[in-house]
This record gives sequence, structure tokens and C-alpha cells, in this order.
Amino acid sequence: GENVLQNGIIVRLMHLLRVVQKARVKDEDLDLFTLLNYEFTKIRPLDVLKLSRFASNHKINFFEALSHKDLNTCGIENLEPLQSFYEKVISWNESCSTCTVSELIEKIMEESGYLNWVLSQPANYEYLNKLNSFLSEVKRLNYTNRELKLEEFLNYIDLMLANNISINEETIYVEKNAVRLMTAHKSKGLEFKYVFIPKFIDKKWSNTVSRDLI
Repeated sequence: GENVLQNGIIVRLMHLLRVVQKARVKDEDLDLFTLLNYEFTKIRPLDVLKLSRFASNHKINFFEALSHKDLNTCGIENLEPLQSFYEKVISWNESCSTCTVSELIEKIMEESGYLNWVLSQPANYEYLNKLNSFLSEVKRLNYTNRELKLEEFLNYIDLMLANNISINEETIYVEKNAVRLMTAHKSKGLEFKYVFIPKFIDKKWSNTVSRDLI
């Protein structure tokens, strides 16, 4: 399957997680700038540009700009979504020490609007499958290391990306009123009312069987 780490849905989530991790460090604006322009934040792109100009003029980073007392003087049309999102990021960062990585990521996806945005997409079942494939890896890592923190998890993902190691998308099964064709390997663990096996003759299954014509 596709490497979900390279899919836009997961890239968005990774940007969100990186911003949460860096909330206290405040040494990188690129991830936050990219994040604020994503659809699920519901923040106007023009307001993000005005925030960027305000930060540049005051020689401060985005996090400092979002908490600056004079931010309301820079012409941002709707300040509330920006400040609300900033407060959520700080809250999620504080939760890093009390939640498992799996719990934290699920909390962030729900409270940020990310999950609702994924569900609202026309191809939502495909996106959900990619997301579930990613979350399965998160849970596997968290099961292996109960003390796994967000920073360690992000470092692990960075290591995978640097070495071209993928998280493959799981096979998606969609119920349809149709005949499903699959290999014997793919059918393991599944149940069907009727099963047709081609070239299964006289209790032998292969393509070398020959029968005398009657």
C-alpha cells in the first residue's frame, strides 16, 4: 500500500503535532505558519499574513506575537480564531506529560477540528483508512513503550522518513453487492456465504491438472 507518511492528510497531522511539541521552545515559525493556513483551522489566510508581518516588524516569533499585547493593532480582521488556536496548542503541550501518545494525538485531532475536516471530505473513507493506518503504528509504538512521549515519537517518524521507511496503508474493505476477487492469502480470516475456487478439480488445486474428456 501507499506510504501514508507522504500523504497530505498525514502531513497535515504531523505539522500539527510538531507545532504542539515546539510550543514551549518557540524556535521555529515555519511549521506554525504552514499549520495556520490549513483548512481545518478556519483561520483567514490574510490574517495569517498580517500576523507574520506583525511578528517580523517586532522581531519576535509567531508564538510571541500571538500573546503580544499590541496584536489587536495590526489589522487582523478576526483575532478570536488565532488566539483560540494558540491557547489550544499550549493546552495540548501541557497534556504531553499526562497523556499517552495515543491519547494525546486523538485529543488533538478532535479538539483542533482536524478529524471533523477529514470526515467532511468527499473521499473521507479513503482518508480515514490512511489515518487509521497511521494510528495503528502509533498504538503499536505506544504499546511497546508505555512511557513514549510526543518528542520521542516525532523523532522516530523523522528517522523513518530519513531512511525511507514507510508506514503502509492497510487494505480497505468496502461492502459492495458484487463478487470479490482475491488471492488465497488475502482471503485468510474472512468468511463468505459462497466461495468459488477456479481450477479446483478432484481435490487438487493447481493449474497442472488435466482430465480425460468423456
